[in-house]
Amino acid sequence: MVQLPTQPAMLSRADVLTIAHQHNPDLDRFAAEYDLARAAITEAVARINTEIEGGVTLAGDDRDLEYDIELRQTIEHPERRRTRYNAARAGQAVAAGDRSVFESTLRADVVNAYWAVAYHTAVTQRSHQSIENSERIQAIIGNRIRNGAARPAERIRTDLAVINARRTALAAQRRLAVARNRLNALCGRALPDDYALSETLQTQFAAVDAVGVAETAQAHHPALQRLRAVQHQRLMAVESETAKRHPDLVPGIGIEKEDGEHSFTVRLGMALPFRNKNEFGIARAHAELDKVDAEIRSVTQNLIGEIDLAVENYSGAVEQLKVIEESQTSAATLRASASFLFEQGEHDRIALLEVEQTVQQLALEHLAARYDAQIWLGRIEQLTGYSGGDK
Repeated sequence: MVQLPTQPAMLSRADVLTIAHQHNPDLDRFAAEYDLARAAITEAVARINTEIEGGVTLAGDDRDLEYDIELRQTIEHPERRRTRYNAARAGQAVAAGDRSVFESTLRADVVNAYWAVAYHTAVTQRSHQSIENSERIQAIIGNRIRNGAARPAERIRTDLAVINARRTALAAQRRLAVARNRLNALCGRALPDDYALSETLQTQFAAVDAVGVAETAQAHHPALQRLRAVQHQRLMAVESETAKRHPDLVPGIGIEKEDGEHSFTVRLGMALPFRNKNEFGIARAHAELDKVDAEIRSVTQNLIGEIDLAVENYSGAVEQLKVIEESQTSAATLRASASFLFEQGEHDRIALLEVEQTVQQLALEHLAARYDAQIWLGRIEQLTGYSGGDK
């Protein structure tokens, strides 16, 4: 039986992001941290256990049995329990924020790696075309030398061109292998060995408004959302520390036998908050809250600066792309003219192939400019709180 060759698995960005999310081991750690935060909520609402204390004594010469037993139940002030519960709930939101920040970074890394594979795949293909073009020129020069129509020294130039083209192609293959390996690593080594990408680099790039991007980022960036959750957690901590000023009541009942007589007792205990009103705990909680407030301002300012830089670089890449596309239009016109002159016998094939080399070089520059614009666009999307795969 003849076995037909299998087609490589075609993967979109959405496919790769799904695989990365399913196989990244760090996500299990964040799931465990979220479970710990949820357990802290259970602990926060737990009631204080009842205490029992007692003793038995053999007294006197007659060895009479004497005993005492007391039950005590601490009654926690309701404000202390409420604020402790709120602080634990806020901790769960922080754990969710930690996961969101990691997932945002992972998505951005995966999308960038996806585009790197797409770019280096295209460059590798173009490099092989350059080798074919250089080898055709080399063959023509070789025939001319054998026919006495060219000097042997001209062979050196064509041989160097072939060597350089092959070296460039080999370097492109190495960079492609590195890019494919990185993408696979981000996906937990779960990608098939022969995977291929179903998407190519964009060809059209719209203008981006830095002000609009900054507004969106301040509302949606995962790092800021996490810090706001931490801010709420610190605020709840202030309330919890303040509530510790309220003392707990400790009522108790007991029974005892002494000198043959039974007696019942009722007691009530309470700490008197005269000397320690938890000033240190409250001050520390306020300081932690102030620290988070300052961190939010700092992160916001740095985020706006990163957005300005990303938008500037993206706009520059788009402008460079337009310049290269204009050169490509001119080169295409030149190639058409060279082809016509070659058909009319007024141009030799070497001149036509040299024009083709220029076209190939511009195509490589065009790929590089597209890749540059794509990466900066991805950076802008990441800074707004989105990734290039889920918009």
